[in-house]
Amino acid sequence: MPRNSPPKEKTQEWLDSVLRDPKRCHYFTVIKKDGATGSDNRFGTWDAPFFDMEEAKQFKDLMHTRFTNARLIIGKGEIPSDDAFSQCRNRFWVKWLRKHKQRIKTLTEQQSGAMA
Repeated sequence: MPRNSPPKEKTQEWLDSVLRDPKRCHYFTVIKKDGATGSDNRFGTWDAPFFDMEEAKQFKDLMHTRFTNARLIIGKGEIPSDDAFSQCRNRFWVKWLRKHKQRIKTLTEQQSGAMA
């Protein structure tokens, strides 16, 4: 993450909060910064949301082999689940959505079990 990003503890607190909320979906992205211009795409230069930081790091490393002089950073964000599930733009989205659907299913089952 860039030097001006929140501390790892704050990022982890944010992530833990979002993971417990079935109405929100988090994402990590890879952004290619080109001098004064960056990505206008909310989901990074390649429109690729990632479920976990490790996936984003691997993608960043792969893209760095193609763009050796580029400044690549990892970003993060969240969107409402309803908005996330209404989109499926490429293979990255398919994988990301599958993981969120499983997460929400597990949360729902846990909440149902706790109420029984």
